[in-house]
Amino acid sequence: MATRIKEKYLNEAVPALQQKFGYKNPMQIPKLSKIVINMGLGDCKDNPKALEVAVKELAAIAGWVHDVGNAVNRVNHGITGGALLFPILQEMGMPMDEVVTIVGAVGNHEEQNGKVVSAVSAALIIADKSDAHRTRVRRASYNPDDIHDRVNFAIAQNAVEVDPVRRIIRFALSMDESSSVMDFMEIYLTRMQMCEEAANFLGCRFELVVNGVNINRTRQDA
Repeated sequence: MATRIKEKYLNEAVPALQQKFGYKNPMQIPKLSKIVINMGLGDCKDNPKALEVAVKELAAIAGWVHDVGNAVNRVNHGITGGALLFPILQEMGMPMDEVVTIVGAVGNHEEQNGKVVSAVSAALIIADKSDAHRTRVRRASYNPDDIHDRVNFAIAQNAVEVDPVRRIIRFALSMDESSSVMDFMEIYLTRMQMCEEAANFLGCRFELVVNGVNINRTRQDA
């Protein structure tokens, strides 16, 4: 967004200013020193719809940047990512409450050391932990003895479905026989438990459905 605004300034505003005011030296032309992007959330407390839109926008931003910490190290990349993003988002002019929301979501999205801290955090966790599918495996290097390759390659289809009436968030996937539910749970158990916590934070119930069977069914669900 900021880049597009700057390009518009250079390509349209600068020539127009030079022509209107007769600037002979380019250094005389007023310059943009900072471009601020602000969502304008001032009326959100009185406008639930505006708040809903704002939360979706912040969740989308968090989704785009949540793994930036991998540039440093895979270990603790959520915490590292939050630390990297804090000054960057501030420099972009983002309001502090929005900065904290995004940084908190990014810094808490790992199952090893994170927890649900906001609605944006909950949405990011569910989106990130449900990222299991065949396209994660490079066909040229597929290793059936590697449980991560085996599980992801076995997942032919997946989908996150939201039932707003029954308040259910369902992660449904189809696996072939090249792997098993036991293999899946060995990798994804703590991730699915984190999704349950995220759904509960949002006032919903999380369902994990594999090949049409509800894996995390509880007595109250029956």
